[in-house]
Amino acid sequence: MRDIDIKVGLKYRVKEDIDIFIKSGAVVVIKKKTETGVYVQDLSKNKYRDGSWWANYSDLEPLKGIDPEEIKEGLRVHHKAFGKGTVDTVNTTSFYVKWDKKPLGRGVRDSFSRGGRFLWDAHRLFSCEEFKRLNALNEESLYWRREDNKIIFSFVKEGKTIEASASCSPNDTFDYITGSQIALARLAQKCSRPAKVYLPKDTKDFQIEFI
Repeated sequence: MRDIDIKVGLKYRVKEDIDIFIKSGAVVVIKKKTETGVYVQDLSKNKYRDGSWWANYSDLEPLKGIDPEEIKEGLRVHHKAFGKGTVDTVNTTSFYVKWDKKPLGRGVRDSFSRGGRFLWDAHRLFSCEEFKRLNALNEESLYWRREDNKIIFSFVKEGKTIEASASCSPNDTFDYITGSQIALARLAQKCSRPAKVYLPKDTKDFQIEFI
């Protein structure tokens, strides 16, 4: 992946082993970016050095579907082929899903009248790309970061990211509030949100300028 595709605070998959410490398939979260790579926190079961390590941008790929660590009994999930269901049992070799409706597709081994069994591979990854947390289908997240004289807001929904930014002149003093206001207004426009301004009733001396 390119450095511009990597966002601090988001999760990614490790494509190949990083030395002997973080294995291929591990899920990591980005802690810090540098010019040449990233510092990551390994979220898989391997916790050498508490799971904190350095990686190249090229070592990572997008995290698709559910993080395997999220597969727990009672978790509500959505599978792109078999619809909605509930994780019923999780063990070291597999997990089972009871579907709301009996699936008609292929590739699921029935273990209940309306259930399916999914085998883990060595990295507990099998089939997780096919799943989404049911309550995450419409989840929205907002992130912000500063890069020199620029403030950037990222809106994430269903794995899709929309960004907008605001930059101040090199001759001006950077102002987080002003930069955030401008960047958020631009982000709202990119997201096709209504062009409305909401002010609390006790707001005083508030000046609106169009730039």
